[in-house]
Amino acid sequence: MSPRSPRSWSDRLKGVSRATAESAARLFNATGRRRASTADCFIAAAAIEQDAPLLTADAEDFKGFVSLGLKLAME
Repeated sequence: MSPRSPRSWSDRLKGVSRATAESAARLFNATGRRRASTADCFIAAAAIEQDAPLLTADAEDFKGFVSLGLKLAME
């Protein structure tokens, strides 16, 4: 099996809880309902839910979530 095979990652993948999905939807609505931001909303929701700072190379994409509870990690 190739290391890139979906099966080799299945034990590492986590599902999205209903609470995280609902939080992502609230973030999506609160930040302008931009289709391109859907994944960012899920990432921000998960970080907020875990009370974990988010370290990203694309901090600009996530600044809109800071006022909604997201903590951005500083390098």
